[in-house]
Amino acid sequence: MQLDVDDEEPSSQAFNIEANCINKSKIELDRLMELDADEVDKFIQFVNMKLLNIKEYPDEYNDNGDVLIEKLPFYKTFLVSYLIEFFFLKNDPKGLDVYLKAIRVPGLKKYSAGLKDIYRQL
Repeated sequence: MQLDVDDEEPSSQAFNIEANCINKSKIELDRLMELDADEVDKFIQFVNMKLLNIKEYPDEYNDNGDVLIEKLPFYKTFLVSYLIEFFFLKNDPKGLDVYLKAIRVPGLKKYSAGLKDIYRQL
């Protein structure tokens, strides 16, 4: 899968969102980075499957009925939240819902079930 990624530094708002995710996860950064080669392959598959799911069902991620004005590229930091979700799925599946609630994901039960389904398929 080819992604359009913004090579520039993310805005302070985008950076703060990712930093907030790390803080709310209560996971040490060192632990997030502990992926062996097999896990890296699984993580890449997880990211691909999640992105394909977003492309397949875009309306599920737009529950306000907002109109798309401009499609922007991903910031380089977008993988941080994906890595946190992957970490919970791998190490603490029950903690995933606590984390998603902490970062206020709308429809967290459905979102969590979707993530768990993706992880089971790996």
